[in-house]
Amino acid sequence: MRINVLLLLICCFSHNLFGQNKAATSISELRALLDKGKIFGDSTKTNYQPDSAYQYTLDAQSAFRKLRKGDQKKLEKEGITTGHFSQLKRQYTEQAFRLALQQGQSKALDDFLEKYPRITFSLAIQARQARNELFFSEQRDAGNYDVLLAFLEANRSSLQENSPELVPKLEEAVVLSFLKKYPDPPVQALFNLMNRYPRLTPFMDETLARVINKSPFTYQFEDQFRLTDNHLIPKAIQALYPFYACYGEATGFERFYNNFPEMIDSVNFREEYGLARKTPAFSEETDQPELLAYIKKAAPSYRAYQSVLLISKKMIDDQDWTALAETLQTFEEDFKQDTTRLSQLQEIISTTETPILSESFGDQVNTAYPEYSPVITADGQTLYFCRLMDEVENIYTSQKEGETWSKPVPIKRFHTFNNEAPLAVSADGSNLILFINGQVMISEKTAKGWSEPMPFFSTTTKSIWQGGTTVAADKKVVIFAARRPDRIGLSIEENIDLYISYKLPNDTWSAPQNLGTTLNTPWEERSPFLHPDMRTLYFSSNGHAGLGGLDVFKTTRVGDSWTEWTTPVNLGKTINTTANDWGYKVSTDGREAYFSKQIPEKGEDLFSLLLPDKARPQDVATLEGKLLGVDGQPLTFSIIVEDMETGETAGEINPDPISGHFFISLPLGKLYSYRVDQPGYYPISNNIDLRSQTDQLKQIDNIVVPNLTEIVENNIAIPLKNLFFETSKFDIKSTSFTELKRLAQLLLAQDLKVEISGHTDNVGSAEYNLTLSQNRAQATKDFLIQQGVSPNLISATGFGMDQPIASNEIEEGRAQNRRVEIRFKPIEK
Repeated sequence: MRINVLLLLICCFSHNLFGQNKAATSISELRALLDKGKIFGDSTKTNYQPDSAYQYTLDAQSAFRKLRKGDQKKLEKEGITTGHFSQLKRQYTEQAFRLALQQGQSKALDDFLEKYPRITFSLAIQARQARNELFFSEQRDAGNYDVLLAFLEANRSSLQENSPELVPKLEEAVVLSFLKKYPDPPVQALFNLMNRYPRLTPFMDETLARVINKSPFTYQFEDQFRLTDNHLIPKAIQALYPFYACYGEATGFERFYNNFPEMIDSVNFREEYGLARKTPAFSEETDQPELLAYIKKAAPSYRAYQSVLLISKKMIDDQDWTALAETLQTFEEDFKQDTTRLSQLQEIISTTETPILSESFGDQVNTAYPEYSPVITADGQTLYFCRLMDEVENIYTSQKEGETWSKPVPIKRFHTFNNEAPLAVSADGSNLILFINGQVMISEKTAKGWSEPMPFFSTTTKSIWQGGTTVAADKKVVIFAARRPDRIGLSIEENIDLYISYKLPNDTWSAPQNLGTTLNTPWEERSPFLHPDMRTLYFSSNGHAGLGGLDVFKTTRVGDSWTEWTTPVNLGKTINTTANDWGYKVSTDGREAYFSKQIPEKGEDLFSLLLPDKARPQDVATLEGKLLGVDGQPLTFSIIVEDMETGETAGEINPDPISGHFFISLPLGKLYSYRVDQPGYYPISNNIDLRSQTDQLKQIDNIVVPNLTEIVENNIAIPLKNLFFETSKFDIKSTSFTELKRLAQLLLAQDLKVEISGHTDNVGSAEYNLTLSQNRAQATKDFLIQQGVSPNLISATGFGMDQPIASNEIEEGRAQNRRVEIRFKPIEK
């Protein structure tokens, strides 16, 4: 035992000794390493590589430490000492730094700092400073705002220590790159930048001015500019000033002075304020010479234009367009600085138009009491309006009977001591938006009548005041007139703007968004009406050029945006008057407009008129009918409308809760599907192809919805109307996928088998049609299998042209015969 232990110790000793000898480095090997370092470290050579020289020096230093003491002393006598290695490393490090610097890229210096973490303090400072300068130059030239900002915020303390002179340059680059990246930035983002870098505010002056002209929500800028040295933003103040001066009233100028007293000399404040204090009274009793003198001084201001309209009022009322045209020519010199309004008025009166006569709703509707605020359902069959009796406003309704209207009856829910007036009704007639005691409310139609009205908006999105409100046919968008802080111009009583809000997934509405300066002015825009085409918007305004008071305008949505609209067009001299023209609603076919107008010594009555072609909306298609069960009884399930090419929901229609009647309005240009989706019922569907439709289309189609039990027990065949194939082929089109996936989900959820049968018309041979029908049935089966349905639950059979359901003599019948049907069968247990 002792001998074995002794042998083990001897072996271990011999192994360690052998290992030491193997690891030992000779002087010649060390010299070779130093020579290689010297070669790569020679800057005059073509293979100059200080990184390699540095690494060979490190290896030589490591080899030196492994030498025997005697060999180390021998080398020390030759000057190869520990200090010698340190000197060489410093030399090669400095060479590597200079080489990285010559590359002129921040990445080269980043690589250098990573490879040489133990460089001297002074060299580290130089390298970091050079790296920061290069990085700054690279990102500044590229305009990389996000990179510059992140670098500045992440390295501010390090920059202050290593490159303090770079910090102000970097801040300036951040601001400039932001303005380059966002030429029209969100207002709040610009304010955040001003607050973060106040000394750089002058760089933002021009952008501020541009943003003000585009979104002049005066209150926002007032709050921010009170915290800003106004002398740093003269262009912004000058851009803001017109929205105080445009009203031509002393109060606007005084408000500007209170906010920006030091800036009154940068604008034409003193002269215009003095003129505003001498503004004549705007009434028909005002002397014409006084108005003429005022126009000479105040043109081309809004007040001067109002004075022109006041002088022209009798000519407009008398429709003496020739005299009016001559009168307007006398003001051209006065308005030469801005001819916009005067030119637009000249265009309105010079346009040749056929006289339009308005027609009363008749004695059945109009009474000795004032009637106003007409709202007509999209199908044109039901009228809602407000009647004022004993100083109380209540809502009445009337039904279309041929060419006349039935005697109106009060709606019990809205016949109270409150003031109630209708504002709009949803396209499907299921929701009524109304004005109750100054608040916009919404009520739902039920089998028992209208529900208790609820506030349309939550308290978080509620406006200071909200009036006219219109809902898109798909119920996803609402446009309304309101007084909110974010108005174009000053927050004054006369300033009302149009806003938009979007339906959110949780059935609430998004924060309202101002529709911008194309539609809104610093004055009054109200009574919006969005036509069922979901593209044409009618509204009234006294801020755009018109004949006096509120005029009715038309604008059209640009592309798919809800915030871009065409320049509003005045509906013309045959519709607008010198009085307030507002509250217009337009029929779904675009032919008629409904409104109320003042009757002398009475109040308002309801009227309609035929719209000229230029005032009409785009054509739409309508689909109406009844939603019924197999027993013929009305159903009240929702009808879902989808864009078949995008799969997006285009609307949800609620049939009348008593009759089951439904009405769907659809913009042209798309392929739609409509279906009923209710638990326990088959999701019956169909389609309406409007892609090539160019004019009005009215389609009647009752929808019969069987429940699954009825389908099985009565062996009902369900045609897959939203299943499409390539012509004469069995390739399923992508527009069919949604329908087939829905069928697959139903089969997976139910204990049912499905029989698929393919059918054709009689065009072609019997053999060809039999094969085609079999292939189409099989393609449908294959798709369902791909969705996870068991093959054992599906059969597919082609019947060719043997089982027609309509005449093959006409195309409509042949189209019905080209079909794939399904039947459900119980699973035998």
